Amino acid sequence: MNTLDQAMQASAVDSLLNFETVKYYGAEKYEVDQYHAMIKKYQKAEWLNLLSLQLLNFVQAVLI
Repeated sequence: MNTLDQAMQASAVDSLLNFETVKYYGAEKYEVDQYHAMIKKYQKAEWLNLLSLQLLNFVQAVLI
């Protein structure tokens, strides 16, 4: 999840720092799609992380 978060932030920063190049080549849609894909991957990892933590908490509660 941390790796995906860093990749998502790097993609956003790269796009913003190079906005002139992105505009010049008309790559706005590509950058938006790429960022959207990164967000989807991050959200999936976040969901799996939360699921595993909830499962852990449930098992601990049952054992106690």
